[in-house]
Amino acid sequence: MSYDSSTMYFSRKYHPLNVGATRDPDDVWQCTRTPGGEWSDAVNVKDLNTPFSDVLCSVSADGTTALVARTELHNAQPLVRLFVYTRTHGNWGDMQEILVRNFSGRSSHIYAHLSYNNSILLLAIDGDGPSMDLYVCFREGSSWTYSQPQSLGSVINTRGTEGSPFLAYDGKTLDRKSTRLN
Repeated sequence: MSYDSSTMYFSRKYHPLNVGATRDPDDVWQCTRTPGGEWSDAVNVKDLNTPFSDVLCSVSADGTTALVARTELHNAQPLVRLFVYTRTHGNWGDMQEILVRNFSGRSSHIYAHLSYNNSILLLAIDGDGPSMDLYVCFREGSSWTYSQPQSLGSVINTRGTEGSPFLAYDGKTLDRKSTRLN
C-alpha cells in the first residue's frame, strides 16, 4: 500500500496478462483509489516486471523508489536478486541492482524492505533452521551496496518464521509477520 493509501500493489501469479503470461510466477500489479473511494481495476505495472518472478517489496513514502525482488532459476535453483527502480514523470525507469555483501541470493523465499532514506535494508531470509529470520544490512556510501546481513537475534527472531519486515519512518519501530511453530 502506498503511504497515502491511494495505490495498492500486489503480486499476481501465472496470470495471462503477466509479462511471461501463464508461465510467469509473479508480476507486480496495482489498483488506485477512485475519488468515490472504490478501487480501480487492477493493471499490470509492466515497467517493474520481467518473465521471471517479480515481487514488490516496498515503495518509498514519496512513491518514487520501488524495491523489487526478482527470482530467476539458475541451474534449476532459485536465485533472488534485488533491484531498485526510480519513478520519474509517472514511469518506473532507472533500475539498479542492489548488492548485498556475502549474500548468495540462494533462497526459496525472501521479503525485503528499504528504510525511508534507503540507508537500511531489512531482509527476511532462510535462517540457520527450517524457517525465515530477520536480518539487517546497512548502505555503504552512495552506491546501492549494503553490508553483510546481520541477524536481529533471538529477541526478534523466534523458532517460527519471521516475514514481511517493515521499518517505520522513525527508523526505530519494526513490524513483521511472525508464524510460530507448534
